[in-house]
Amino acid sequence: MKLLPLIASCLFLNSVFAQEEYVLIDKTYDMASDELLQKAKDNNFDNNGLYFINGYLNVSKDDKSTFMDASGNILDQLYDFKTDMSSSKIFFTGQPVTGTNDIGKKEEQRYINIKAFNAMGEPVQTEIGATGDYYFSSNMARVYDHYLSTDTDYFTVHYDKPDASKSGGYALQEGLINGKGAIVLKAKYKSVRQIANDYFLLKKEDGSTAIMNVKDMTTLPAKIGRIFPYNEVPNVQQVNTFVSFNDKIIATDADTDTWGVYDMANKKWSIPATYEALKPFNTFRQLGEHTKHILFTDTFFVKKAGKWGAVDSNNTTVIPFKYSKIDYNGASFIVYDENGHMNLFDIATQTELFDHFYDQINFDNDHPELAVLVSNGSVGIYDYTHKSFIVDPSEGYKTYNSVNRNQNHLLKRKDAEGKDDMALFSIKYKKVIASGFRDYYVLHETKFGKVRHVDGTSSIIDMEGKTIIPPGKYMGKAGYQKGILFFYDSYGKRKKPVHCYKPSGEKIDTSLCQETLSPEKKKKKKKK
Repeated sequence: MKLLPLIASCLFLNSVFAQEEYVLIDKTYDMASDELLQKAKDNNFDNNGLYFINGYLNVSKDDKSTFMDASGNILDQLYDFKTDMSSSKIFFTGQPVTGTNDIGKKEEQRYINIKAFNAMGEPVQTEIGATGDYYFSSNMARVYDHYLSTDTDYFTVHYDKPDASKSGGYALQEGLINGKGAIVLKAKYKSVRQIANDYFLLKKEDGSTAIMNVKDMTTLPAKIGRIFPYNEVPNVQQVNTFVSFNDKIIATDADTDTWGVYDMANKKWSIPATYEALKPFNTFRQLGEHTKHILFTDTFFVKKAGKWGAVDSNNTTVIPFKYSKIDYNGASFIVYDENGHMNLFDIATQTELFDHFYDQINFDNDHPELAVLVSNGSVGIYDYTHKSFIVDPSEGYKTYNSVNRNQNHLLKRKDAEGKDDMALFSIKYKKVIASGFRDYYVLHETKFGKVRHVDGTSSIIDMEGKTIIPPGKYMGKAGYQKGILFFYDSYGKRKKPVHCYKPSGEKIDTSLCQETLSPEKKKKKKKK
């Protein structure tokens, strides 16, 4: 089954774009509630999915299936085969025919004698029902599809055209019916695949293709070669085959095999098909209460004369064609030179942000506005929002690793004596909260850490860099229990907590601390 992307355009956001246009590429079915799924289970049904399709959930029992509506009502009839419910509240059934599949196993290959029923299970007279030669295929090589569009939905149907040159003596051909059972396309094509809404890619027996708007039965004048598929978009979970937006597709001209953006509604190239490659880019973004997966439709990465750049929807160059690669991380564009070194590019100012390319530019997915840059073995931290370094690479930190559940970066370098010199950078507060120490120990995953200082003393700090237990030469291990921070008096088996503090920094009486954390065990009285 195919989904339509939800369109959201002309949204003004604080980003690199003056105006952003995108489509949502999340799945958009209505999910069935746990209560409804439990009701199906209580009636000994298995649900065939978690989503409603046109207001109905497919449920099955004993290898047969029926429907449950959004109120939990189950249609009192089981079917050997049925389609999804259409947007016209009609579904189709067929009589199973068993054959041998592509791997020699017997299975139901097709469903003949197509009949239509309404949501109450009552027969409905349809054009497809009066056509005896068409059927729904379930062969491994070809199965029927259900496509949604804005105004209706479509089902593929099949026909066996006699052909002695083919295995089995026939050529499998494909056509299309709508949700009311009317024949939209006669079954005379090698394949019929939805591009978007009412636009379909038709492949003929001679291998030629055409794009048709089946709503008004007009064929597009352009000769389209390849269409950019969703499976080439990173991290996408889409059931649509082709990337489409606002009735536009990313495609090649069949004669030149070069890429552009074709406007199917206006029957013209909105971005001329002159590029060696053209790719959309996507990211995850917080929209309201939810994080959504979006695909930008106003800027595209394009390749010309072997170099990558970017153009907007008007084919205006927004990133010059001089890079070996371009990426987008959700907040900034990353450009690469011929050696694979990285820089950031600001579309607003049409400039590279740094005066040279870095070996690495690493981003945190949760904080894409911060970048860790590595050049010639030195680490820096850059604030993309304010376009400034918080930790400059010239400070000489050589390595970093994330600590406290990725709340902080622990930066490391060597001092003049060749000993460790560390700093703790808070991702949340975008600043160094502690520096000039020898070692760091995570005391609590998200709240506290122990610092070992240059003079051999130790202290405990919180995630704002505030000192909770002041520096001292403590004799035992640090700990955090029952809301109390402390150091033990030794490393022995009989160690006791001393130097106890509340997270606020308030000191706690030692005896009270020990009574709370290490109460003495009561001796059991011996039986006489």
